[in-house]
Amino acid sequence: MQIAAGLYDEQLPAIPQGVTLSGGWDPSFDPNKRTLLTAQSLRTLKPGNDKCGQGGGLTCLTNSKGNRVVTMRSPGSQALRQLVVVGPDLSSKKDGSSSFGVVVDGAAGVRLDYVSIEAGKGAVGVAGEDKLPPTGTCGGGAGGVGGRLVGSTPATPNCGLFPPAGAGGSITVNGVVVAKGALAGRPAPPTV
Repeated sequence: MQIAAGLYDEQLPAIPQGVTLSGGWDPSFDPNKRTLLTAQSLRTLKPGNDKCGQGGGLTCLTNSKGNRVVTMRSPGSQALRQLVVVGPDLSSKKDGSSSFGVVVDGAAGVRLDYVSIEAGKGAVGVAGEDKLPPTGTCGGGAGGVGGRLVGSTPATPNCGLFPPAGAGGSITVNGVVVAKGALAGRPAPPTV
């Protein structure tokens, strides 16, 4: 399948077995007017979609409405030639999704001939959440004055059955300090 030069921003269906996407064609599809990528031009390509503007002669594929541009699945034998694939920019999303330029899923014999694949920006990750310690573990830690076990839950066996640690004291279970009382503070110096 021959593709004329330009920027194509669309969701491509999975490329069928044995199909070749071939870019860099002049709109007349005259082979003498075709723009070919070379090893040297691939090394000097600048990032971004601006290289695909009018008169650039390159065929660029992107997909601003999804997370991938080109997908090739089993059984295989697909090919990409003379293409620039720019992964979508997902930085405005907040679901942690990744941006993919080309996905090859179990396809054998896939060919990439003079193809530039540029990564897109992934989405912002989902914010973490506070969690209680797992059931069956004690969440001991430094206590305040008259320390106490921190993070224990009623469903946690043997946690919370210990007396509070006194000021400067600690509670030890199997050689591990599970609660520690804070030392009493010094009185403030008198003010004049």
